[in-house]
Amino acid sequence: MKNLFWLAIPVALFCGLSCQDNNPANFESLDCDEYWSRVDLSSFCGIEVGVNLDTGGLPDFCDAESNAAYPHGERIFIDVDNFFTVEESSSEHERIKLEVSSDPGFELFPNLGDDGYGFRSLASDNMLSLLIINVLSGQYQIRIEVNFSNTAADCLTESMIYDMVDELIAAF
Repeated sequence: MKNLFWLAIPVALFCGLSCQDNNPANFESLDCDEYWSRVDLSSFCGIEVGVNLDTGGLPDFCDAESNAAYPHGERIFIDVDNFFTVEESSSEHERIKLEVSSDPGFELFPNLGDDGYGFRSLASDNMLSLLIINVLSGQYQIRIEVNFSNTAADCLTESMIYDMVDELIAAF
Protein backbone atom coordinates (compact mmCIF):
# COMPACT_ATOMS: atom_id res chain seq x y z
CA MET A 1 0.00 0.00 0.00
CA LYS A 2 2.92 2.34 0.79
CA ASN A 3 4.31 1.78 -2.71
CA LEU A 4 1.02 2.90 -4.30
CA PHE A 5 1.17 6.11 -2.26
CA TRP A 6 4.69 6.92 -3.50
CA LEU A 7 3.68 6.07 -7.07
CA ALA A 8 0.67 8.39 -6.87
CA ILE A 9 2.79 11.43 -5.95
CA PRO A 10 4.80 11.60 -9.23
CA VAL A 11 1.66 10.88 -11.27
CA ALA A 12 -0.25 13.67 -9.49
CA LEU A 13 2.71 16.03 -9.85
CA PHE A 14 3.08 15.21 -13.56
CA CYS A 15 -0.60 15.75 -14.24
CA GLY A 16 -0.60 18.90 -12.14
CA LEU A 17 2.17 20.37 -14.27
CA SER A 18 1.25 19.02 -17.69
CA CYS A 19 -2.51 19.43 -17.38
CA GLN A 20 -2.21 22.99 -16.14
CA ASP A 21 -3.24 24.52 -19.47
CA ASN A 22 -6.45 22.49 -19.48
CA ASN A 23 -7.68 24.29 -16.36
CA PRO A 24 -10.45 26.73 -17.37
CA ALA A 25 -9.20 29.15 -14.70
CA ASN A 26 -6.05 29.66 -16.81
CA PHE A 27 -7.97 30.64 -19.95
CA GLU A 28 -7.81 34.25 -21.02
CA SER A 29 -11.33 35.57 -21.37
CA LEU A 30 -12.36 38.23 -23.89
CA ASP A 31 -14.35 41.03 -22.26
CA CYS A 32 -16.42 42.57 -25.05
CA ASP A 33 -16.65 46.07 -23.55
CA GLU A 34 -12.88 46.18 -22.99
CA TYR A 35 -12.21 44.84 -26.48
CA TRP A 36 -14.46 47.32 -28.27
CA SER A 37 -12.97 50.20 -26.23
CA ARG A 38 -9.57 49.36 -27.77
CA VAL A 39 -10.91 49.26 -31.35
CA ASP A 40 -10.58 52.49 -33.32
CA LEU A 41 -12.38 52.37 -36.65
CA SER A 42 -12.85 56.13 -37.03
CA SER A 43 -10.46 56.32 -39.99
CA PHE A 44 -12.80 53.98 -41.88
CA CYS A 45 -15.58 56.28 -43.09
CA GLY A 46 -16.08 57.66 -39.58
CA ILE A 47 -17.21 54.40 -37.99
CA GLU A 48 -17.54 54.98 -34.25
CA VAL A 49 -18.02 52.06 -31.89
CA GLY A 50 -21.07 52.76 -29.75
CA VAL A 51 -22.29 55.61 -31.99
CA ASN A 52 -22.96 54.20 -35.45
CA LEU A 53 -21.72 50.68 -34.67
CA ASP A 54 -23.72 48.90 -31.96
CA THR A 55 -21.85 46.31 -29.92
CA GLY A 56 -23.13 43.33 -28.00
CA GLY A 57 -22.58 39.68 -27.38
CA LEU A 58 -21.58 37.59 -24.43
CA PRO A 59 -18.14 37.35 -22.85
CA ASP A 60 -15.82 35.69 -25.37
CA PHE A 61 -18.34 36.10 -28.22
CA CYS A 62 -18.43 39.78 -29.18
CA ASP A 63 -20.30 41.32 -32.07
CA ALA A 64 -20.95 44.69 -33.64
CA GLU A 65 -23.33 45.90 -36.30
CA SER A 66 -23.80 49.18 -38.12
CA ASN A 67 -26.97 50.96 -37.06
CA ALA A 68 -29.27 53.63 -38.51
CA ALA A 69 -26.81 56.36 -37.46
CA TYR A 70 -24.18 55.00 -39.88
CA PRO A 71 -24.39 57.57 -42.68
CA HIS A 72 -23.27 55.37 -45.57
CA GLY A 73 -24.98 52.74 -47.72
CA GLU A 74 -23.15 49.56 -46.81
CA ARG A 75 -24.15 47.42 -43.81
CA ILE A 76 -21.42 46.06 -41.55
CA PHE A 77 -21.43 43.08 -39.20
CA ILE A 78 -18.41 42.02 -37.11
CA ASP A 79 -18.09 38.92 -34.95
CA VAL A 80 -15.09 38.27 -32.67
CA ASP A 81 -14.91 34.90 -30.91
CA ASN A 82 -12.50 33.55 -28.31
CA PHE A 83 -11.75 29.83 -28.65
CA PHE A 84 -9.45 29.92 -25.57
CA THR A 85 -6.58 28.01 -27.19
CA VAL A 86 -4.74 28.36 -30.47
CA GLU A 87 -5.35 24.66 -31.15
CA GLU A 88 -9.15 24.91 -30.75
CA SER A 89 -9.34 28.10 -32.77
CA SER A 90 -7.15 26.75 -35.56
CA SER A 91 -8.99 23.44 -35.68
CA GLU A 92 -12.41 25.12 -35.94
CA HIS A 93 -11.12 27.62 -38.52
CA GLU A 94 -9.69 24.85 -40.71
CA ARG A 95 -12.84 22.71 -40.36
CA ILE A 96 -15.11 25.50 -41.55
CA LYS A 97 -12.69 26.58 -44.29
CA LEU A 98 -12.67 23.03 -45.66
CA GLU A 99 -16.48 22.85 -45.57
CA VAL A 100 -16.95 26.06 -47.55
CA SER A 101 -13.92 25.97 -49.85
CA SER A 102 -15.94 24.75 -52.83
CA ASP A 103 -18.63 27.44 -52.46
CA PRO A 104 -18.88 30.07 -55.22
CA GLY A 105 -16.82 33.16 -54.50
CA PHE A 106 -14.52 31.40 -52.00
CA GLU A 107 -11.14 33.06 -51.72
CA LEU A 108 -8.06 32.76 -49.52
CA PHE A 109 -6.73 35.82 -47.67
CA PRO A 110 -3.37 34.51 -46.39
CA ASN A 111 -2.04 37.99 -45.55
CA LEU A 112 -4.73 38.62 -42.93
CA GLY A 113 -3.99 37.38 -39.40
CA ASP A 114 -2.57 33.88 -39.09
CA ASP A 115 -4.85 32.67 -41.88
CA GLY A 116 -7.84 34.10 -43.69
CA TYR A 117 -10.51 33.10 -46.14
CA GLY A 118 -13.79 34.50 -47.28
CA PHE A 119 -16.25 35.19 -50.01
CA ARG A 120 -16.65 37.88 -52.59
CA SER A 121 -19.90 38.35 -54.45
CA LEU A 122 -20.36 40.67 -57.40
CA ALA A 123 -23.57 42.32 -58.52
CA SER A 124 -24.69 42.09 -62.14
CA ASP A 125 -22.76 45.29 -62.93
CA ASN A 126 -19.55 43.64 -61.57
CA MET A 127 -19.53 45.87 -58.50
CA LEU A 128 -18.77 44.24 -55.17
CA SER A 129 -22.06 43.47 -53.42
CA LEU A 130 -20.83 41.33 -50.51
CA LEU A 131 -17.50 40.70 -48.86
CA ILE A 132 -17.14 38.22 -46.00
CA ILE A 133 -13.76 37.66 -44.37
CA ASN A 134 -12.97 35.05 -41.71
CA VAL A 135 -9.61 35.46 -40.01
CA LEU A 136 -7.72 33.34 -37.51
CA SER A 137 -5.54 35.25 -35.05
CA GLY A 138 -4.14 33.08 -32.29
CA GLN A 139 -6.99 31.89 -30.09
CA TYR A 140 -9.41 34.33 -31.73
CA GLN A 141 -11.49 34.30 -34.88
CA ILE A 142 -12.84 37.40 -36.56
CA ARG A 143 -15.62 37.50 -39.11
CA ILE A 144 -16.47 40.71 -40.91
CA GLU A 145 -19.31 40.95 -43.37
CA VAL A 146 -20.03 44.00 -45.49
CA ASN A 147 -23.11 44.22 -47.69
CA PHE A 148 -22.72 47.00 -50.22
CA SER A 149 -25.66 48.99 -51.54
CA ASN A 150 -23.77 49.73 -54.78
CA THR A 151 -24.84 53.33 -54.68
CA ALA A 152 -22.95 56.57 -54.20
CA ALA A 153 -23.79 56.22 -50.50
CA ASP A 154 -21.20 53.45 -50.08
CA CYS A 155 -17.98 54.64 -48.50
CA LEU A 156 -15.88 51.56 -47.67
CA THR A 157 -13.52 50.06 -50.22
CA GLU A 158 -12.24 46.51 -50.27
CA SER A 159 -8.75 47.59 -49.17
CA MET A 160 -10.27 49.57 -46.29
CA ILE A 161 -11.99 46.41 -45.08
CA TYR A 162 -8.67 44.55 -45.09
CA ASP A 163 -7.23 47.39 -43.00
CA MET A 164 -10.23 47.16 -40.64
CA VAL A 165 -9.40 43.50 -40.06
CA ASP A 166 -5.84 44.50 -39.14
CA GLU A 167 -7.23 47.06 -36.66
CA LEU A 168 -9.52 44.44 -35.11
CA ILE A 169 -6.55 42.08 -34.69
CA ALA A 170 -4.37 44.83 -33.17
CA ALA A 171 -6.97 45.37 -30.42
CA PHE A 172 -6.30 41.93 -28.84
